Amino acid sequence: NLSLIPGTVGAAPIQNIGAYGQEVSNLIFKVDCYDYKKRKFISLGNDDCNFLYRSSALKNKSFIIYNIDFITNHKNKININYESIQKYITNNNMDINNINLQSLSNIICNIRNSILPNPDEIPNAGSFFKNPIIKKNEINTKNFKFDELVIWDIDSEYVKVGAARLIQLIKKDLYDDKNIKISEKHSLVLITNSKASQEDIFKYVNQIKSKVLETFNISLEVEPTIITN
Repeated sequence: NLSLIPGTVGAAPIQNIGAYGQEVSNLIFKVDCYDYKKRKFISLGNDDCNFLYRSSALKNKSFIIYNIDFITNHKNKININYESIQKYITNNNMDINNINLQSLSNIICNIRNSILPNPDEIPNAGSFFKNPIIKKNEINTKNFKFDELVIWDIDSEYVKVGAARLIQLIKKDLYDDKNIKISEKHSLVLITNSKASQEDIFKYVNQIKSKVLETFNISLEVEPTIITN
């Protein structure tokens, strides 16, 4: 399920990368690091990493990750419950009983290639916003109904809302920028013509956040780590 995510093995646990119903934290047994400030080696078990949605205790730390012990999946248990995976299987008349780890990886690659710009061709930071977690009764449905949103139930009170759908619904109200735009393939991805400054991008991002907050009463959080001068 994590096939074709750009990046490195060492970076994967820091943000607890995830996609299509899977998070890398579900597969990690131990992370070995070197703390370059305290000048000592440390080993962190899964619980020590405090993995959360797109976050971990490894974030913003003085750690160099040099080894990860993964939990191997001997039983070849696959996760095909994600909606876009189910749609792909149905649209391509695939037999669920014949799907294995390799064929599932191929499915994920095909889906990603169809909806996400290739970073080797169009530089981008991937998903620029996290899917917000919010109390369902706090969502403003004056402009759009619940049925028009993508919502995953967490418990009886909280839900996770698909940020891509929120942006898709309000992007027609955003001002045009000659150097920055939302990818036509996926609304979570911002692309530029390489002429935009960091300040320009922040201005455009804040416009998106303001419009989503105004429309849905939902605060979007930027996913990439921002480094400023």
